[in-house]
Amino acid sequence: SDLNEEVLTRAGSWMSKERKRLTLQLLLIYLKASTGSCIASASEALRLIWNSLPVPFISHQEISLIFGELLCAKEIWDIYLFYAQAIGEFHEFLNPRSLKHLCRAAVRWTLGRQKWIPDGINELCLPTELKLFLNLDM
Repeated sequence: SDLNEEVLTRAGSWMSKERKRLTLQLLLIYLKASTGSCIASASEALRLIWNSLPVPFISHQEISLIFGELLCAKEIWDIYLFYAQAIGEFHEFLNPRSLKHLCRAAVRWTLGRQKWIPDGINELCLPTELKLFLNLDM
């Protein structure tokens, strides 16, 4: 609880509430995975979460700024490496997501509002590769 409050206070006004929540979620998933044998499951959960969100990936710089006074450089690197391996990308600095990914998020959001995921995706007249992409299988 103290860690969460301290982290949120450190993030200050430069980070949105959603970004703070996502960064804390990353830390909690990492801590849970690093203390047990569920690393593969935690990594897959992160991949699915981040493949469904339209927001930029968390950068190494953000993690360093938020957790820099709380964790040593090796711990920060370990957290980021776990995250980067899970999402399959490495971002030193904050970058926008690709147009392809933003389109996936928009289609999933639209279908999700109608509770048509995953059935709605399978009903679309799209090539199998695009259906897999929309279903977060790629």
